[in-house]
Amino acid sequence: MLYYLIRSKASAPDSQGVRKFSFASEQDGEVFLFLWVNQEGFLHHLQLVYDEQVLSWKPDSKFDFAKTNRTADSFGQVGRQKGSRTLIGIEDQRALLAGVDRLKQIRLPEPFDRVLEEALVF
Repeated sequence: MLYYLIRSKASAPDSQGVRKFSFASEQDGEVFLFLWVNQEGFLHHLQLVYDEQVLSWKPDSKFDFAKTNRTADSFGQVGRQKGSRTLIGIEDQRALLAGVDRLKQIRLPEPFDRVLEEALVF
């Protein structure tokens, strides 16, 4: 699945030199990938957001899976989905593995495709 980079001011380096890059799916407008990359070009953190679920990765904790406080059945209702999301950690190995499989299918523009592949040895 191809993704494109969303250009944003949010990609400015933070105080530690880590930059956040946002990507959207060309095939599904409801799927987003966020990569935090350090000054050396290594992956610091990632989040894959889809179907109000979030797959996260950090070098020290590996993969985590969460759901948001939003529900898919309320989409289309006026005003229901406004505001920020709260993440609720879920211990669901099957859902976590499904998220990892989804992540494996992602193709990013260079150099991000390489950064993702080097960090996540599948």
